[in-house]
Amino acid sequence: MKKYISVLVVAFFLSIVGGVLTPASAATNDWQGPFTVPENFGVILAIDNEFNIYCTQFYTYNGVNLKYPDNATMYLAKIDYVRNRICFVAAGGKVYSLDLSNAQFTKYPGIAPNNLVGVVSDSAGIPYVLHYSGYIYYLNGGSWSTLSLPGGTTAVDMVMDKSDSIWIIGNKKIDYYTAVTNVQCYKDGVWVAYGKDLNHNLGRYAEIYIYNDKPYVIHRGWFDTLRVFNGTDWVDTSVQSYMLKFLPNKNKQEFLIECRDDSSTNYSIKVIDYRLDGSIRNVSHLISPGPYFGLSYKVGMSIVHTKGGIYYISTPISAVIVSVQAFNDTNYIRNSMLSTSGGIVQDASGTVLDEARQAKNEARTANTKLDTIQTTVTNIQNSIGADTTPPVVKIRTVSGAVATSGGSIQAVLDVSDNLSSTFTYSLDGSLYNPLPVNKVISLPVSSPGPNVISVWVKDQAGNVGTASISIRKL
Repeated sequence: MKKYISVLVVAFFLSIVGGVLTPASAATNDWQGPFTVPENFGVILAIDNEFNIYCTQFYTYNGVNLKYPDNATMYLAKIDYVRNRICFVAAGGKVYSLDLSNAQFTKYPGIAPNNLVGVVSDSAGIPYVLHYSGYIYYLNGGSWSTLSLPGGTTAVDMVMDKSDSIWIIGNKKIDYYTAVTNVQCYKDGVWVAYGKDLNHNLGRYAEIYIYNDKPYVIHRGWFDTLRVFNGTDWVDTSVQSYMLKFLPNKNKQEFLIECRDDSSTNYSIKVIDYRLDGSIRNVSHLISPGPYFGLSYKVGMSIVHTKGGIYYISTPISAVIVSVQAFNDTNYIRNSMLSTSGGIVQDASGTVLDEARQAKNEARTANTKLDTIQTTVTNIQNSIGADTTPPVVKIRTVSGAVATSGGSIQAVLDVSDNLSSTFTYSLDGSLYNPLPVNKVISLPVSSPGPNVISVWVKDQAGNVGTASISIRKL
């Protein structure tokens, strides 16, 4: 049984739903499949001591909680944009679907949870669950039946297109020493290989999506190579990568890809814009003191500390990310005006082309927006920098008790401040951790008899407030 370190929030939204959460126990499985959420939804996540990420609750942007049956903890899910549905597997192999049009959940019979790597449902609502070893569970008259993949294939991810054809990405064994990566489609009762094979063992680092009726696969290759199957062939792009998230941009022929690309003591998250011609462009970039996970359509990036802490996207950071994107967009427009020799593109009469003139106008607009954003960032930074008022801290136990026989007790920190909305706390006055969104922390109760426990709280400007409580150990 895995033990949770903490409950934390993945943003996809800046206002976080409050309340104390008690996560359910996670299923015992040795690998989790890809996890995505729709752009107009958010999730509340928990992270265990093996850094696996689980969902405990959905919420919408208007703050409506969607508590699904049994308070089960989700570890495998994929969004179905065609059918406006999320299908997911919860702790203990419980299978659910969520209709995004009416926020209604459907519960299906349970399934053995180990080595499940993909889950989808067809147009009739029948769920399909992919097993790594090479077969698919599907619901048949209230019980699970299995569909075998092509001989020798181990699967990594699965998706279903609008005609209910199943697409999988996996490794097909050629002989004892050799396996190739390929894309397979199951249609009209027959498995058909799609595109050319990749002479490389895929491992488990890949995700497949249907986009404009074609399959797209993102794969983290060897030697810092990002491989994308563009519906016909494999395209390689050199990029240092550790963790990848593949999210189709519904408005462009592009994909957002998240990767960790810094091998130093800090971790650098880079969200890049992958284009179908194989080029990439930085969208946002953030250096941070620990590994993070998360990606948001709304603000460019949502950050979650995978070691159990919470890091928010505050308004200044959000504005800076938008500034970086505006700056990159401006340079992109400018560069598009230049010929390969560096001169301005002109027609035969020496007049600047209409396309270049339009790009110039767009660049001016982008620069104006960039100046406005920079002013906003400066104002916010100045207001935070001028703050010298420490936060007001009050402490109480969750249960109301002031004695315990255990080695710790749960407490709530009530914190108020004149400017800051996010805080860090310390139990020794030196090492600070992010204050959870529910403001519940664990206090050590080590010695028999009275224990006076002090807590320090720091705001965004670095001002520190403190409070103490006496807990008797029985």
